[in-house]
Amino acid sequence: MAYFASLRVPVLLATLTLSACASNGEVAAPASAEQGKVNVAGTVLYRERIALPPGSTVTVRLEDAALMDAPAKLLAEQTIKPEGQVPVPFQLQVSRGSVDPHARPSLRATITGPDGQMLFTTMTHEAVDLSQDTVDRMLVLQRVGPNAAK
Repeated sequence: MAYFASLRVPVLLATLTLSACASNGEVAAPASAEQGKVNVAGTVLYRERIALPPGSTVTVRLEDAALMDAPAKLLAEQTIKPEGQVPVPFQLQVSRGSVDPHARPSLRATITGPDGQMLFTTMTHEAVDLSQDTVDRMLVLQRVGPNAAK
């Protein structure tokens, strides 16, 4: 019996040492939405009462706008050739693990004509909260170019 009592301390120390080495002092986070994907969906539209020219392209981008004096980093993008008129639905997906924790995710959308000339764009910062599993947005674009209202 004394033999088993003398083994308690070394076994206890070995167990504590092994458990400390296995975790490196970090607690494993459970698989959660934090590590999953975020679905960003919605519609793109404009208020002007004009038809979308045939052959137009709608581009929706989820960007990291954290750096003020640098181009935004692209997180996700969808290019759409609409068969009809606005509103045009979009859907983007981004993995939370691929986004910097200090990122400022925002949506940007443009509509270009068949000749590649920009017709409409977002004019405001459209922040996106990536802590949610699903984000639903309506992006209202404004007309640009020589025929834009001033």
